[in-house]
Amino acid sequence: MGKVKIAIDFGFGETKVVHDGGKFKFPSWVGIDPQTSINELERISGYVVGEDARYSKKLISIATVDDLIQFFPVIRDYVLRKIGVSREDSIIITGLPPKYKEKKNLLLTYADRVYPQGFGITVDVVEEYGLQDEEVLILDIGYKTVDYILYVQGKKKLGDTYENAGVQLLLENVRKRLRPEFRDEEVSRIQKWVINRHIKYRGEFIDISNEVREAKLEYMEFLKNLLEREVGYLIEKVNYTVLAGGGAYYLRGLELSKNTIVPEEPEFSQARGYWRISL
Repeated sequence: MGKVKIAIDFGFGETKVVHDGGKFKFPSWVGIDPQTSINELERISGYVVGEDARYSKKLISIATVDDLIQFFPVIRDYVLRKIGVSREDSIIITGLPPKYKEKKNLLLTYADRVYPQGFGITVDVVEEYGLQDEEVLILDIGYKTVDYILYVQGKKKLGDTYENAGVQLLLENVRKRLRPEFRDEEVSRIQKWVINRHIKYRGEFIDISNEVREAKLEYMEFLKNLLEREVGYLIEKVNYTVLAGGGAYYLRGLELSKNTIVPEEPEFSQARGYWRISL
């Protein structure tokens, strides 16, 4: 029996995983293990990971690419435990923003293969839509960053990373529109409210669909202006523009060109592509 292929898209907001037996995602949260008498939290090497990290007294801020690299082995080992496979019996595939390609060797300390973010989406979408001979602009909308890669007939031509341009801005746009008693809530709860379009509070369902719609329009206008300014000339030239990544989940309906593609379950597109590369 061969090794299990595991693709990990470790983002600032969520971690998405695709493996030989399925897929799953969880918040990219890491906290210090509380070390209490009763402790059934999801623990890895002195840390608490995922949803259970909410119950740690000390959450660790994962705010930079260096943080992502530092805590990748913790996230990796958590993923291995959930899947039920050892490190020796697995092939770990992951990626880095194009802007930080010089850090690839650091990440290869903990993974078997490291690709530029956006490349996984390209593989996923090109295979699914038959775009092998096309000019394609890939936009990876993350929690904090937006990455782009230009592919021409399967070859990388250009790419870059835009910091502080991801859907964190959308969630903050929603936050500022909420009633004062809800504005200090953690981002994970706001994410759920945005998806559900309501807040469940003391048995009451509070509709926030208007707030979400206004915040989404504001972010989409920001994103469209950014992309038009930075890569608008490419959008005009290419045959297809692809919107994917965790942030694309919130952006269905945003059309940058006539041929804008949002793949199915766009938040998994990156990891799905990494996994397909390894086949």
